[in-house]
Amino acid sequence: MYEDLRSSTVFSPQTMGELVNYKLRNPGSVFWAGGTYIMARERDYPSKDPIDIISLDRMEELKRIVRNDTSVEFGSMVTLQAVSLIAKSFFSREICDALSCIGTQLIRRQATIGGALCTPSIKTSFATIMSTLDASAECRTIGKRSLLKWIPVEKLFDTAGALAISPSTLITRLHVNECRDSVFYFKQTGSPMTRAEEAVVFAIRCKIIQNAIVETRACFCFPLEGIHSSALIQSSLTGIVLPMNPVRIIKLTDSLVNEIRSEHPGIRPIQIEQASRMFESFLYDLNSQIIARS
Repeated sequence: MYEDLRSSTVFSPQTMGELVNYKLRNPGSVFWAGGTYIMARERDYPSKDPIDIISLDRMEELKRIVRNDTSVEFGSMVTLQAVSLIAKSFFSREICDALSCIGTQLIRRQATIGGALCTPSIKTSFATIMSTLDASAECRTIGKRSLLKWIPVEKLFDTAGALAISPSTLITRLHVNECRDSVFYFKQTGSPMTRAEEAVVFAIRCKIIQNAIVETRACFCFPLEGIHSSALIQSSLTGIVLPMNPVRIIKLTDSLVNEIRSEHPGIRPIQIEQASRMFESFLYDLNSQIIARS
């Protein structure tokens, strides 16, 4: 079956200096983290035109986790399973549950932060959650003069959903602030990896003071189309006193649907319907929580 295939060249740097040297000498090489995405692509690996690989597995500096009282920084080679374990002592139960919903336990043990953020043709649940939490990624552009820059996770993708960083850019760290005083809601239908054309991921975080929403971060993910952060919905929700009138919920949902259709014309009708129901469910659930506390 694979008689015409040629082996890939694999480089295994241990330091950033070695990695930069390999990348400059082999500009077409691909950064290989956990490998869960590349290995799952039928045309990527194995291939008759082998890709040169820079394996990050021996880069110990990319596996560090640094935490203080208000934030945590993960190296890009930290696995999603390790993130889930740290989350139990740092984030709310709802955020922990959302992180535990990503893939299977086997995938979470292998998949890494860098890989989950940099999949070129799909957007993952992890990217959606981190966008809602206002996480930022440290990006190093490899060149004769390497450039370091912190970029909000939601800005890693362009309006069409494509990865907005170049193939010569490596994500090295992820910074996430603590947000225990926020209400977090997460919902996913389908699998971004296996049924990307139907899947929808929704995450929203709200800060509520005296029954008034004072801050909102909402994010929809349509894996093949991109991540949709609705500035209109976020500004419309901010300042609202709960519980919310059902008529207002319907109007906000209609506005969201129109916005998604306008900005992402390639999204399937079933995805729009799912996004609409997720958003409505969140608002009614938020009403129920406020009424129960009264």
